Amino acid sequence: MNDASLVDFYRGWFIEIEPGQSSFRSICYSPCRQKIAIPAHFPSEFAALQAAKREVDYQMTRFLMADVMRELYEAGRLDFQDWMALHHSLTQGF
Repeated sequence: MNDASLVDFYRGWFIEIEPGQSSFRSICYSPCRQKIAIPAHFPSEFAALQAAKREVDYQMTRFLMADVMRELYEAGRLDFQDWMALHHSLTQGF
């Protein structure tokens, strides 16, 4: 962790806001220490923090949806091809 001007916890995630010359950037760490750096730069600490919280919400939703899909597949309510397609759509780009 660098000399961050702001750190926060949100839904069990650690959020670090790093200052730049004229902007701020967000880095999120999951409870299992997965690091997600948001590539955008923000004009204020507040904007960077809000973006980090949105990213945490997005990641948590993605994880929960993957769990539900796995449960549906294991219960025989989702066939393998559908599970693979849905799983791929959730993880595409990560």
